[in-house]
Amino acid sequence: MNYDGARLTRDMHLLTTAVVLTDLINGREIIVSGREPFSLASDDSRAVLDWYRNNGSRWAANQRADDIEAIVDSVATPPPTVDESKTMEMPATKRTLKLVRMVAHRFAGLHVHGRPTDAPDPFVFTPTSEVTLFEGANGSGKTSILNAIVWCITGQLIRSQRVPETGMTEFHCEVSREDGSLTVHPMSSVTPMPNSDSELPDDGKPIPADTWVELTFSDSDGNELPPIRRHQTRTSRGKLQESEPNLDALGIDPIAWHIATTMPALLPFLSVGSTSQLGTAVARLTGLADLVDLAKHAEKAAERISKRKTKEIEEQIDEIRNRYSQHVNDLTAILSEHPDISFTGETPKIDAEDTQQRLTDIAEHFVTAKAKGLRTAQSVLGAGFDPQQKADRDDLEDSIRPAIEQLRLIGNLSSIARLKRLSLETGQMSEVERCFEQVHTEAATLAELAESPDRAKRAQLYALVSTWIHQHDHAADGCCPVCTANLQDARDPVTGSAVADHLIEAEKNRELVAQTIAQWASRWHGHLLQQLPEVLVGEARSNLPSRPADLLVASLTTELYATEGFSSSLSALAKDSDGFVAEMVATLPLFEEPPVRSFPESIADHAESLLTLMKRVDRAIAFAKWRMAHTSELRAFIDAVRKGEDEGQNAGRAIGHRLQAGHQSAENLSNV
Repeated sequence: MNYDGARLTRDMHLLTTAVVLTDLINGREIIVSGREPFSLASDDSRAVLDWYRNNGSRWAANQRADDIEAIVDSVATPPPTVDESKTMEMPATKRTLKLVRMVAHRFAGLHVHGRPTDAPDPFVFTPTSEVTLFEGANGSGKTSILNAIVWCITGQLIRSQRVPETGMTEFHCEVSREDGSLTVHPMSSVTPMPNSDSELPDDGKPIPADTWVELTFSDSDGNELPPIRRHQTRTSRGKLQESEPNLDALGIDPIAWHIATTMPALLPFLSVGSTSQLGTAVARLTGLADLVDLAKHAEKAAERISKRKTKEIEEQIDEIRNRYSQHVNDLTAILSEHPDISFTGETPKIDAEDTQQRLTDIAEHFVTAKAKGLRTAQSVLGAGFDPQQKADRDDLEDSIRPAIEQLRLIGNLSSIARLKRLSLETGQMSEVERCFEQVHTEAATLAELAESPDRAKRAQLYALVSTWIHQHDHAADGCCPVCTANLQDARDPVTGSAVADHLIEAEKNRELVAQTIAQWASRWHGHLLQQLPEVLVGEARSNLPSRPADLLVASLTTELYATEGFSSSLSALAKDSDGFVAEMVATLPLFEEPPVRSFPESIADHAESLLTLMKRVDRAIAFAKWRMAHTSELRAFIDAVRKGEDEGQNAGRAIGHRLQAGHQSAENLSNV
């Protein structure tokens, strides 16, 4: 296609950039008047240019690290074929708009600044005819009205002695304060001059910015269109920012806005003999300026890639080469320890031509070997384990090591640990038995009293009197401590026995007899919990199972398979191992039940809690005696269940043996 800048029209400016890029990316030549045909012969260049085509917003922007990365990544990718049918779509038909209303807020030349909290009234301009003539002295605001319209549309301001400039331009404003001091402040070109120093910022700080202009247009049928607005403010740090209008909603060619606004202001500053000035103006009108931006961005990107990015890539290549060598060394070390999973041939060099294919073949070798090994695991774990499912394989690899470690620490499972804690010395057990004998002796005394209520009441009375005598050191003078009468011939009216004999008897058991049965039972309950060995105190608060072996069964079945390693895929081991544990438990020595304790019927209901505690302690002591008497048998039982008996017929059913069988197939491959 022949591109002649002199023949480009306003309607074709949108096509210029897109068509040029499309032809170059598709591998065709372009011809610019007076020059040789040009094309991109390299596929890499076409691929990079396609990145630019898809990222037009980056052409005029600053260089970014991620842009450079994306450009480098596009190299060596197949260049695309761009659909030309979409590129050659012509602009929309001619559209004419009419300005209906302009509203300006705090715009330089139209307003005074006012106070930050008290803005001046908006300036409203409503054209009433096709042509509006403004007449006034210099500085009266004629250009400011035009500037408000131009700034809202383009962000530019028309200047009488120079080319248009952006409304984001700032200058330093000097303010003479009422106190005679002079302060300097950055100020926006569209911000009115401040009219009072009472609310001015401190010296060096910018004048607040709060300027907006809103334009309303109507179409050729007189229908008002949604208004457009540009608003300039400052951030909390004093930086200017503008919110731009959405001109696309009005359906006008973007270049048309510049032709009607900033282009007339550019014409006085164009010298016909100056190619650069005229070329710049035409480029901006036709869209060729976009290609200039693209060329500048590409030139800077090329410089950055050649000077900085190439060095970074070379460093990355060295790092990748070193990591590859380290992985090769690690793989070699693993294969030397596990030759059964080795592959044929040598590990390829990183820069060999067939490296990619060799690595693919090696990976397939390990996948096959791993699947074979995991099929062995299926024979251990059962049909529920599918070695073809990645989730099952991953779960086995994640579980096997924690399971082996948990089996090694099987003594930490709560029920086995509970049995291990039941260790008592002979002296401790004798002391417990002595306390229990005393409890039974006192229980018999209280039962005898309970079976004769009248006698019990008199005995408690004399016990209380004896307690009073003891507390007050009353002299044994043969007189009643209550009425002071001589006790020589005094007899109890209920029992008929001598009162003096009752007092002597009460002296022996006054504390016991003075209590109710419930008080006695509660006192002994608390005393035992304080005096019993620590291991028995814990067991006195809960029930042990019917035999010690039940604790072993609970740990090796329920508790073991609730741990992290055994709770998922390895739970399949439980079906057989539970039966194996039950069979092995049957070989352990029998447990003898301890004698059953009881209290006399007359006090049993009031001392039930005390009797329960004593029975629990009796069972705990019996468990401890059984455990200490059969230490070797217990050790052999644990080893048989965990590791298997040497050359025993059930060795293959041991939990540890089955774990190793499943682990052997996956352990080697998990390191590769």
